[in-house]
Amino acid sequence: MSRSRSRSSHRWLGLLMVMVVVLGAGVALYGVWRTTNAARTADGSSPLTVRYRTDTPATAPVGRPWLEVINTSDQPVELHKVTLRYYFSDDGGAGYAANCLQTALRCSSVTQVVSAMPQPATTATHYLRVGFTSAAGTLAPGQTSQGIGLQLYRLDRKNLDQADDRSFDPALSSYAPSTRVTGYVDGVLLWGEEPEGAPPAVSPGPSNAPTGTLFDNFHYTDVADPAVTANGWQARTGGGGPGIASTWSADAISFPANRKAQGGQVLQLQVTTDGTREGTRQAELIGIDNTFLTGTIAARIHFTDKPAGVATATTSSNPSARSRRSRPQSATTNSTSSTSPTAAGAPPVPSSTPPAGVAPHRGTAPHAP
Repeated sequence: MSRSRSRSSHRWLGLLMVMVVVLGAGVALYGVWRTTNAARTADGSSPLTVRYRTDTPATAPVGRPWLEVINTSDQPVELHKVTLRYYFSDDGGAGYAANCLQTALRCSSVTQVVSAMPQPATTATHYLRVGFTSAAGTLAPGQTSQGIGLQLYRLDRKNLDQADDRSFDPALSSYAPSTRVTGYVDGVLLWGEEPEGAPPAVSPGPSNAPTGTLFDNFHYTDVADPAVTANGWQARTGGGGPGIASTWSADAISFPANRKAQGGQVLQLQVTTDGTREGTRQAELIGIDNTFLTGTIAARIHFTDKPAGVATATTSSNPSARSRRSRPQSATTNSTSSTSPTAAGAPPVPSSTPPAGVAPHRGTAPHAP
């Protein structure tokens, strides 16, 4: 009887040892799978593939990362659940902004946010987070977003030094998989290798516009930036509306940096006159498509019979400015719609009167239809 119990005990002990060994092996294999999964990509096993190319040298006024998302899974992927991260290092604490240059998805469906790394790495102190609105649609299995052209630049307009940027690779002038750009679905890393100290991604919810954006954040280098046209804007240089013919100048439109503005930049229209047609310069930024229906009048300036001077209107993306129209301003007041109760940064400047016989003109951002 005791011998039988002894054999039974040994048998259960042996079985328990086998279970522990198997369980231990399972834990070890799971740990290896997790480590490999975070870095696996180029072998085609990832359900998402991100390809990258660039057409700029290491030193350039604007960086141009072109990204492409490919659904390599057997399930459809809603693009509003997808986020990408492009990592770079700052140059002497400069401020940065980004915009969309070209995409088949429409630039209005692509969001860009520049964020600082909570734990900066040598080649990654910041990252450009690229997201999508619900209007971007869904990628079917095997479908590609096609190329998404982006621009990254310094707010002080100095050249970028991309040589030490983690995601920058001048050798990739044609699209190729890049594990230095990370891709997420619902906040889960599915592509690429994060730098040490990268913050956890969050699951983005469906949206129709970037959070806090009224109609544009004015992230453009200047009025000649091709992204201006890509995002539905055009500088007026001729007739076709009220005002004095042959006095419209694209050079009077700029996008200066402003710390008080949401997004860090404002749209500035500068108007000057000495009381003659020849000495008058006007500015207007026109919406190419009638897509802005509410809150798109940023500022209005009435010329009055005052000494000659300069009138400046600035505006920034501000949710509280919706449907806000400024009243006619005095000769010493700057007409501004900004992200704070104070002006968006331009000092008060005098307005002046147009040439005799010409009706007063209102310098505005695009009107709502």
